[in-house]
Amino acid sequence: VAAIALSVFPTLTHYAATGHQGFRPLVQRSFDVLLSIATVVSLVFLLFPEDLITLTSGREFTAGADALRLLAPYPMLFFVNALIWRVLIAQGQDRALLGIAVAVLGLNIVLNVALLPPYGFRAAAVTAVASEVVSITIATTVLRRRQGFTPSIAYAGAIAPAAAVMTICALVLPGPWPLVAVAAVLAYAAVLFLLPGTVREGCVHERAGQVDPPPAGPEHQLDQVVDMLLAEHGRGQLGPSGLGHEDLARFVDPDLLDLRVVEVGVGSLHVRSAVIQRFQGARVLLSHELDQLAVPKTPIGLSSHA
Repeated sequence: VAAIALSVFPTLTHYAATGHQGFRPLVQRSFDVLLSIATVVSLVFLLFPEDLITLTSGREFTAGADALRLLAPYPMLFFVNALIWRVLIAQGQDRALLGIAVAVLGLNIVLNVALLPPYGFRAAAVTAVASEVVSITIATTVLRRRQGFTPSIAYAGAIAPAAAVMTICALVLPGPWPLVAVAAVLAYAAVLFLLPGTVREGCVHERAGQVDPPPAGPEHQLDQVVDMLLAEHGRGQLGPSGLGHEDLARFVDPDLLDLRVVEVGVGSLHVRSAVIQRFQGARVLLSHELDQLAVPKTPIGLSSHA
């Protein structure tokens, strides 16, 4: 989840700030991918609980397999909720998220105090799932009311048969459970690749060398930043001729450089002022990295009209 969030969040923030038409498709694709990954984790929890407990904790804790079964829905809820929270963060819904966090924390405390003494660790598992259900319900409601949309679950139509195939493989294939689990996961992935939807389209585009249709101009935020800076300096180089966009991507966090795109694209004076302050950090960091590499560079500055 963290890897996907880190790769998607800068673009998500940029699209939200500029009203880019790719915002909703990006959220939907991310939702589909996270749901497909989370389904695998949930099925592993459900199909191999004793084996996982024995592997991680020893045979004396196999009774905890019941809790792992009860936690099977948790990965799907957690993965999807993490995406919705980041969408709300990108759209500046900080107060709403604070309210959700406080409400879920209160619910979690109440349920644990009431259910843990009589039911033990199984109650803790149920409480975790219940808290996540409440969190995702409120967050989705906020997203729908304030932004007018929520991710569609239509891709579940492809995930369901893939999950059925994975379950059948896990139940009927002979052999050691790790090999059976791997074979079941591979069968799940194969079905998703064969069925139409986000995973198949992403694989096809990846093999074709692109994730989205070729843009008319520079589409990647870092490309936009580099091109704008070169334009400000009369198309001069930021470094030697071999230093391209991808090389610069290793020097500076694209999240910082992405703010330069926002500064140019957004007409609001207040937003422009805030972005200029944040961009100073990117400029200093880029200059520092180039100094360390002893790369000749042209000083980078903001245009006078910014």
